[in-house]
Amino acid sequence: MPKPTPMLSYPAKEKLPYGPWIGYFDRATDPDTVVACVSVGFDLYPPVSIRLRGLRAPESHQIGADELVAAIERVAPYGTHCNVYSEKTPRSGDQKTTFARYVGDVVLSGNRDLAALVNAEIKRLEEQLGHELDPGL
Repeated sequence: MPKPTPMLSYPAKEKLPYGPWIGYFDRATDPDTVVACVSVGFDLYPPVSIRLRGLRAPESHQIGADELVAAIERVAPYGTHCNVYSEKTPRSGDQKTTFARYVGDVVLSGNRDLAALVNAEIKRLEEQLGHELDPGL
């Protein structure tokens, strides 16, 4: 949904940062992208696709991807409470987000940084396989 026209001229000093948004973990769509349902007020919790900041993980068709998605869903099963901190990421100078998603940090209950947990799992898998995983682009 595009931004409504009246919001395009909203004064910058009145804008709030993106997060933290409270919500719950829904699912991992690939090793570096997850979906969380976050509160936007009015008891609305829309699903938001978030690319985890600081990860260079394999794409879903590459070696190790299925194991990483399963690991994410073990540490963050559906319904796990989380806080989401996000930012719009411009692509080629426009204001669209990369692949219609936001880049951000997902902090699970217990103050566990999801990207740090995934990075640890990537390292464990690389040691098990004896080589580095091919990072997606």
